[in-house]
Amino acid sequence: MSSKPYQSRAFTLIEILIVVVILAILAGVVIASVSSASKDARESVLREELRFMRTQITLYRASHANPPGIDAAGNRSEEIFREQMTSFTDYDGNVSSTRDSIYRFGRYLTEMPTNPMNRESAVKVLDANAPVVPNDSEAFGWIYKPETSEFYANLAEYGPGGRNW
Repeated sequence: MSSKPYQSRAFTLIEILIVVVILAILAGVVIASVSSASKDARESVLREELRFMRTQITLYRASHANPPGIDAAGNRSEEIFREQMTSFTDYDGNVSSTRDSIYRFGRYLTEMPTNPMNRESAVKVLDANAPVVPNDSEAFGWIYKPETSEFYANLAEYGPGGRNW
């Protein structure tokens, strides 16, 4: 018989715990980098949506008597903005579902884009003297001021006081 005591070939509890802790740390690092990449992608989409919307608003303004969001009678609303941007229009901003010799302008959008950060597509259309103040607690994705063509995401960190996109 051998004089050495019995030696186990199994892992000790301490060794297993060390491996589990190391795996948990690695998982935390990977999850953090993936969520950061996701936010970066949404911010990139947000910048592109804002650029596109501002371009479309500029195109509308170049062809019409009033900016989008204001009809010929001077009324303003999200519904007017949405209809003027997604329908065919005449010079005064009246809308039609079909293009003809009078309703020859548009369609500037097929649909209102969704804000990728809060997943809302509603637009808050402001009065001429109202300040642009993003409010994360309100359920709309965009803020629009027709007189100045200011178009912002409704997110405090991305609005006029934050990243001025």
